[in-house]
Amino acid sequence: GANPGNTGFFVDGVRAPALFHFALGPSVIHPFFLNDMQFYPGGYPIQYGRYVSGVVTATTAAPATDRLHVSADVRLFDAGGIVASPFNEGRGTLAVAGRYSYTGLALSAFSSDYGLDYWDYQVRVEHRLGPGRLTLFAFGSGDRLEQKHPDPIPWPTDIPLGLANLMFHRLQLRWDGGVLGGRLQASVLGGYDDSTVSNTLMFDLPIASRSAVVAPRLGMSWRLGSHLDWEVGGDAEFQRFWPRSTLAYLGGGLGDYYQTDLFRERNSFVAGVYAGVTIKASDRLLIVPGIRYETYFEQNTQASQPSPRLSVRYRALGETWLKANIGQFSQMPCLPVGVPGF
Repeated sequence: GANPGNTGFFVDGVRAPALFHFALGPSVIHPFFLNDMQFYPGGYPIQYGRYVSGVVTATTAAPATDRLHVSADVRLFDAGGIVASPFNEGRGTLAVAGRYSYTGLALSAFSSDYGLDYWDYQVRVEHRLGPGRLTLFAFGSGDRLEQKHPDPIPWPTDIPLGLANLMFHRLQLRWDGGVLGGRLQASVLGGYDDSTVSNTLMFDLPIASRSAVVAPRLGMSWRLGSHLDWEVGGDAEFQRFWPRSTLAYLGGGLGDYYQTDLFRERNSFVAGVYAGVTIKASDRLLIVPGIRYETYFEQNTQASQPSPRLSVRYRALGETWLKANIGQFSQMPCLPVGVPGF
């Protein structure tokens, strides 16, 4: 019931442009890395914010590394594989994975108008450090849909026509362990996006955009007896955007029509803090009140928004749960579909 651009994707607590390739839908992360995945159609937990619709979260874990493991798969549209191994006498693990599609070859047999391919990679290094574990996780993805005979446009451009080319890279350093009688998770993420949308059937004004992002995150949780958990934390995200387009060549009303933030070089900063408790009222009933507070800065404009939330879960029968959520959510203006770099 919402635009895809109103849905957030998070990997190990930090935002990613997408978890799936736009073409044929495979995950941008090898399944062997995925420890858990959750979809919240609304009323998502207070650890996440800045989306008015749903949230999809994924957590990663080291694949089996009791010894060297190698796995490969070949499908009709793509091929991929993963290599995982222990090091330092089993105190650490290293895993490398990737996937590449050859859909361009297959598609050319059926269509002379379009080309399509995608790729992704992941590198995960984990090692014990003090009372916890230090994890370095790098992943990236690219999707390219090429219109082989794009329609001409009536103004000059240095952007290649006929493309929907989406690419992103992410690198996260995270420590997770016991501190002060609770559990601390601290991370910092750096990222780079580069996308071009010049498919003349999608958008009549070619545009490309690059962006860089730095995103720290900190969370702490405690168990206060058998019926109460408490958690607090915060996160921030700083982005720099470098768009380019053919806007300078437009005149008259058409040029005025396209005067949007999409075409402006700019900085964006968002931050949020949260606190909440989980009350185990009985074996059947969980009550989770909490609050987030979001702050947004862009184009010399600032906005802040409190976000109170309440979630109730009741075990009706066996493993059947009834869930109810109420809350307030906020989001920056966005495209109907999320595009890396925009």
